[in-house]
Amino acid sequence: MKPLLFIHIPKTAGTSFREGAEIAFGEDKIFKDYEKKSPETSELVFEHVYRRRDLYGLYKAIYENSIEFIAGHYSIKKYLPVVEIGRAVAFVRDPVQRVVSEYKHFVRNYGYEKSFEEFYHAPRFRNCQHRLLNGVPFESIGFLGLTEQYEFSLALLNQKYGLEIPFLAVNVGKESITDVHDLAPETIKSIQNLNQGDMALYHLASLMFDQRRVLHDQGLPFVHGRVAANADGRIFGWAAYDSGDLPVEIELLHNERRVGATLATEYRPQLKEIDMCRRGCVGFTLPVENVRSGDKLRCRVAETGQELGNSPLTIP
Repeated sequence: MKPLLFIHIPKTAGTSFREGAEIAFGEDKIFKDYEKKSPETSELVFEHVYRRRDLYGLYKAIYENSIEFIAGHYSIKKYLPVVEIGRAVAFVRDPVQRVVSEYKHFVRNYGYEKSFEEFYHAPRFRNCQHRLLNGVPFESIGFLGLTEQYEFSLALLNQKYGLEIPFLAVNVGKESITDVHDLAPETIKSIQNLNQGDMALYHLASLMFDQRRVLHDQGLPFVHGRVAANADGRIFGWAAYDSGDLPVEIELLHNERRVGATLATEYRPQLKEIDMCRRGCVGFTLPVENVRSGDKLRCRVAETGQELGNSPLTIP
């Protein structure tokens, strides 16, 4: 089995998920990377990643030891040379709530003595989620769950990958993972302004999660994908099914009228580089004519009606 790559974003129910994975897989089937000096970092990870700096050596160690799960506080791009993007998973959380939870965690566990305002203004505590998941199209990540809907997220993840990771609730400073911290409106606004990257990521992840939930309830497949407009009058993007390697049919609507369709089979080298399915042959291009300012262009999956990321496009 190919391993799951878990990007453990602090205070997003990651510890609950990781400990559930330890029960499901067994600790001998898990590699951990919680930075060079952490006692949690696995010996073979330390040897190949930090001492030898040899990711290929780690790749061999993964398969020689039948490793099924890799977890840690690292950027998603760190291990993409050895694990495909479709096996990458993470949970994201409302940025304001996550910052409050992390502050309380630092006070409780590390003796942090500065004020909450000083904490959330510090650059190291801003846009943590965006920073760890940046560098790849967010829509390409195998599974993005929501902390606020952790139990259902876990159920969807288990179904997608054919796993039985149990629901746990550990390392929480409140009674429930989904409890909400109360803050003054001006404090909320300040944190949001300082975490624009996290706000955009969380909004996108929430839209994707809602799409996945609706399609799941209808027994329909989820599609990863994104669309953009080109200056020369074309629509281009990419799309890939959540599982399998059949090409996705994309249809284009101009002001809600269907004007074209195509299969997403074009080669995209940047997606091949992150080991997207179909060896990166998931792109598409569609011409569009007679477009005027204010027109809406909508790209969606022909089979299900699911809209791709960034759709609809409004012509400026």
